[in-house]
Amino acid sequence: MRRVNLLLLFAWLLAIYCGWRLTTFGADFLPAFNEGAAQLSVLLPAGSSLEANVETSQTIDAKLKSLCRTKENPKAPLRSFVRKTGRAELDEHADPPNASDIILQLNPESGESRGEALARIKAEVEAEAPGIQTEIEQPLAHLISENI
Repeated sequence: MRRVNLLLLFAWLLAIYCGWRLTTFGADFLPAFNEGAAQLSVLLPAGSSLEANVETSQTIDAKLKSLCRTKENPKAPLRSFVRKTGRAELDEHADPPNASDIILQLNPESGESRGEALARIKAEVEAEAPGIQTEIEQPLAHLISENI
């Protein structure tokens, strides 16, 4: 009988510990991804033509090119980037012609934290092309969220 009380005490302590651990777990469905890249989604006002999107995207591309690492600027926040604009109607993830996705390859040697670099890039892109909406997320997380 002495061991029953000890076993009961252990069971209660274990239950309390497990309950506490449940409150410290993250509430996100997916874990945070860090792929060394980010996806910048750019959305022009509804009804914008493909030509208007291409023109705006070329302005954004020029800004992003100025933020890419070069021999003269090895501490720039970007290594490279690639853009895709709109998607065909029969694609599983059809996008309107006013939407563009830009995959940004971050420069780990920039001296900036990931958050600082992304905030700087977002602010400079929005300043370069007023009237656009932007969102930055992980490429893999974006693809998974589209499929859910």
